[in-house]
Amino acid sequence: MNQMNAYNFSAVSIDGDTIQFSTYQGHVLLIVNTASKGLAMNDLQQLQLIYKQFESSNFTVLAFPCRQFLHQESKVPSKIRFRYQQAGIAFPVFTLTKVNGPNTHQFYRWLKEVAPVTGSGKTIEWNFTRFLVLRDGINVQRISPTASWEKVKKLVSEAVNISLLPRSSSNDAPYQIPTNQGFQDIQQQQLDGNYNINEQQIDAIQ
Repeated sequence: MNQMNAYNFSAVSIDGDTIQFSTYQGHVLLIVNTASKGLAMNDLQQLQLIYKQFESSNFTVLAFPCRQFLHQESKVPSKIRFRYQQAGIAFPVFTLTKVNGPNTHQFYRWLKEVAPVTGSGKTIEWNFTRFLVLRDGINVQRISPTASWEKVKKLVSEAVNISLLPRSSSNDAPYQIPTNQGFQDIQQQQLDGNYNINEQQIDAIQ
């Protein structure tokens, strides 16, 4: 399963439509298991702010409402839709989703497989656990639900601005993409519509 990428999956939206994730090919994705009751509404609004800030950089948030953590989400789709509209949410919202246990959604099975957390293993700990998927759909970073929204924003900013390295064939393992300051200092070059860096530049930051 870990040979797949994020764009191979699909999910049902809160409106009942099946959304193919190939729609988001080439986008940076922030995947979040969400809730909307009580203080969780503040987290939803923080997500919306990040979405609006980076939307123009081919970035989107995919929200998966979940009731597995103290039932902090409604079980009625119309109520979920209403609460998210109240929060001004403009990014895609999906139907109620299981992120742990035997009925875990296949997309979350894949996310937890490719980006586990040392100590807690693959289990999602709480609402607003975040997975940041880079543009290749393969490199995934898991962000703890206890991480601040400022940290999340910083990571998203790095992700939307880094270049993907070229791959010599479809069978190659994905490159690990550097995110240190050395990478940020590299002047990006546009080649055939894609931003890449050459071998000399790679050596300079390793």
